[in-house]
Amino acid sequence: MVRRLASAASIGDLAAMTQRRIPSFAWHYLDGGVGEDRGVRRNEEAFERILFRVRHLAGGACDTAVELFGQRYAQPFGVAPVGMANLTWEGTDLTLARLAQRESIPYVLSTAGTTSIEDIAKAAPDMGWFSSISRRTTPSPPT
Repeated sequence: MVRRLASAASIGDLAAMTQRRIPSFAWHYLDGGVGEDRGVRRNEEAFERILFRVRHLAGGACDTAVELFGQRYAQPFGVAPVGMANLTWEGTDLTLARLAQRESIPYVLSTAGTTSIEDIAKAAPDMGWFSSISRRTTPSPPT
């Protein structure tokens, strides 16, 4: 498995590997966006406008650590919330939470997560976050 991952040269390669490995319904859930995928398209278009300039042997090490709310993280990113992640592979939530703890990056459990917040707290005691999404409610008109 590790050798196959190492052969991936892009996110597209990883996506193709994933699509072959997980059930079709799970792939379509993960690969899509809400509505008509407009947000997905806007994100892809924005990333396509970014051009990285490769600089070989440019110098010393770079510290990418950041501090947020008094907590130090090794990277300025983390594992974003994915609802029903265990649908794609059993134990996904806990695997990602443990990885985040080991690498000192945030792990965010989705409101639609299928692992309890208590189990995530055990797996990632210093790195666990929870994404609380609530629907906006409007008062009913008087009758």
